[in-house]
Amino acid sequence: MMTDEKTGTLSDGTKIYFDETGNPSLAPFEIGLPIVTKYHEKYYFKWAELDVWITVERLTENYESMATFRAHGTIIHACKVNWLATRTKADIARTLAKFYPIAWDSLLTQVTLELVKQLQDCGSLENINQEPQSMKLEYVVYPILPRGHPGTIFTKGGKCKSITADYFSVLLQFGVAAGNGLPFIPSGQQNVLYCDWESDAETHRRYITAIKKGLGIDNNNEIAYRRIENSIFNVADSIRSDIERKDIGLVIIDSQMAATATDRPGASDAQISAEYYNVLRSFNTTSLTIDHITKQSMTLENGAEAPYGSVVKYNRSRSQFELRSSDESDDSDYKELALVHRKFNLGRKQKPIGIAINFNNDGDTLVDITFRHCELEDSEGLSKVVPRKTRLINVLKRMGKATIQDLANEIGEPDNTKKIGVQLANDKKTFVKLSEGTYGLLAK
Repeated sequence: MMTDEKTGTLSDGTKIYFDETGNPSLAPFEIGLPIVTKYHEKYYFKWAELDVWITVERLTENYESMATFRAHGTIIHACKVNWLATRTKADIARTLAKFYPIAWDSLLTQVTLELVKQLQDCGSLENINQEPQSMKLEYVVYPILPRGHPGTIFTKGGKCKSITADYFSVLLQFGVAAGNGLPFIPSGQQNVLYCDWESDAETHRRYITAIKKGLGIDNNNEIAYRRIENSIFNVADSIRSDIERKDIGLVIIDSQMAATATDRPGASDAQISAEYYNVLRSFNTTSLTIDHITKQSMTLENGAEAPYGSVVKYNRSRSQFELRSSDESDDSDYKELALVHRKFNLGRKQKPIGIAINFNNDGDTLVDITFRHCELEDSEGLSKVVPRKTRLINVLKRMGKATIQDLANEIGEPDNTKKIGVQLANDKKTFVKLSEGTYGLLAK
């Protein structure tokens, strides 16, 4: 844009004021307040009379962000800005004035004041002493994905976590109940977005096609997929746009560890995990996070594992399932899994669910994949995920009565006779002592 220094105007007629140091600026009375729009986590500032835009994104609690500056529809500068750093903003204003000589310092001050107000905004005030829309807990896919909440499935690598996520994608995208003895029921048809940091589209196409064949689905509805290389903190705006544009009811993140890989210096695991769940909250939809396990098991009964990293993951997720595989099925086309509910903030935890997956192959060609229920107590590698009390009851239903040692042998805990004896003796509402060391079930 050319400037006529004699008249103090730009060639498009915009009036220019030169201060005592000779720096160009708009006269103060020429600058109106910007129109401010927030779309997802981006802020757009527009000065219509100047035909100037400033876009602010990735705003942190320290008032740092990326900013893009446009004049007359053209990007003239982009940089990282600390909105509380006066010297930094002065440098940016001088740089921008070289491209378009207006009062950038005043515009940057207006942006700063608005961002301070935005970060201090604590949201709208509501009355929670009102009847809820429903007293019933709603699920996107019963009983594993409560509607509007973040859920997690964690497991070791190579234990069918992505295939299981594809399976839930198919159930929800096509509104089909699992059948075959499995309890998974979608609440009608809803669109799915699969965000993938670990695999590729072609791999998921193979699995989803095979799963559809196993379910007898002949439908080509789109399942939205993104292969992502950058941190979720950098691509969150794009994901939010997809959610709105495609009316997404479930977002799958595969996996949390890969999605939160970041080069932010000084950020702790707890800070990264906390910010991750803030991002999920901003999606304003149901999410399923696939995650890896810790290097060592937590000291919980039955050798239970936990998600890798900060305890914030455990605290912020509303529902967490461990997906455990029977080791003897690792090298087989038939796999048995246990989906074990480890944490639930919204109600009672579900009982462990046994899942059998059969991969039907013709040589190197995958034909179909079928999912069905399997009895966990019948699986040597998975039986211990069933609560001990349930296993004892089932044995006594079959045998009528048994000694403590026989019960310990039957449930696969031959060295835990002392603990089993104490449990039998203390639970007088379920078990009855028939003679010394022999128990049965209390008649009801």
